Amino acid sequence: MKTVFILVITSLGMFTSYSRGETGSESSVELAYNAWTNYLAREVFPATATNLFLKSFDVYENKHFHAIVENGVRALPFLVEKMPENGLLAEAFSKITKYRYAVYRTGDEPGHRTWLVEGHPEARSGSGPPDEVAILMAWWSEWRFETSILFDKWDSEYNSALARNDVVARTNAIKKIRDLGIPVLPYLVNQIERTPSYLPLVAELSEHPFPHSTRPDQIKRWWEQNKKKYVLPSKEETRKGDIPPFE
Repeated sequence: MKTVFILVITSLGMFTSYSRGETGSESSVELAYNAWTNYLAREVFPATATNLFLKSFDVYENKHFHAIVENGVRALPFLVEKMPENGLLAEAFSKITKYRYAVYRTGDEPGHRTWLVEGHPEARSGSGPPDEVAILMAWWSEWRFETSILFDKWDSEYNSALARNDVVARTNAIKKIRDLGIPVLPYLVNQIERTPSYLPLVAELSEHPFPHSTRPDQIKRWWEQNKKKYVLPSKEETRKGDIPPFE
């Protein structure tokens, strides 16, 4: 993990308040979350009395945070509910979904600058990059349902680039497909026979160590046996939450 610094702007009490609840009625993700917030309150956040900045390693590289992530897609509805209160959970959400986004800036003069999420001009801010939690909430509630359309676009670009041996265009298309996260897995698997070079993408997004010699029929059989670990709720099954402001 790249080491970054996190500015702590919350009180210790805010984190300890998340740990209420009867253990017997808690799910595995809730148990992991409560253990993590207790750990932060006990071991990590007291250090902010003298230093407002924490290394991401201190917050995320511990067994309690790893236990949240290990819940996989089962944890996502809980994370969506909690992220507006605890933005540190965005890291767990991103690790599970593998979704990535790009932010670009328009304007050079102070007061005339705008930061936007690529492909989603509604996600904009005039004061700095749009809020990460707002972006992930928008992706969960709306944007991820565009995956099939975006995959068709970049799949066409990729195969066209393969045919004309355009390395730059091919690399860009692969990146765009990969950034769609785990919702793109079924589309990759469906096309794996036609485009065997998608195998590394399937391996990366699924975190399954497929040998290079894996045949398309073996990948499809593996997917049928394991897809429940990766498939997200449908549009009808997704509870719509309020998307926080992007500013």
